[in-house]
Amino acid sequence: MRDLQKMLESSRDLKRAIASRTLDKNEVEKAFAVLFKEAGFDGLTGKFIKVLSQNRRIDILPEIIKAFFELLTEKNGEINAEVTTATAMTKEENAKLANILTKISGKKVRMLEKQDAKILGGFKVKLGARMLDASVAGKLERLRVGLEGR
Repeated sequence: MRDLQKMLESSRDLKRAIASRTLDKNEVEKAFAVLFKEAGFDGLTGKFIKVLSQNRRIDILPEIIKAFFELLTEKNGEINAEVTTATAMTKEENAKLANILTKISGKKVRMLEKQDAKILGGFKVKLGARMLDASVAGKLERLRVGLEGR
């Protein structure tokens, strides 16, 4: 399932194909069959894609994959942490942050990293339903709001 997720994230054409309502469902099935054969996906995944395609639900595949991994993470006693930084973290920084988030949540943390230069520095973390903004951009925004309130 992770391979399928990576494939969807990396292929603009594949994203367009599953989002298109104009493609014939048989064409979509055939395209996925070829893709799966080349990628070595198992039959169950192929059958699932076929059902989605036949029911004209292939466009929600990315959301289904995301929900699947959320349920799997929860079942395994883990929690996802979406970490956004201005630049990539070092292995040491990543391990230190993962340790802190594990202590906060009481669960094993699976870190999903993103880079966004707009935050200028620091980091943002979405840990389950909680949000922590320790970014420079966030601090500047809070300062601006505080100064406007005076």
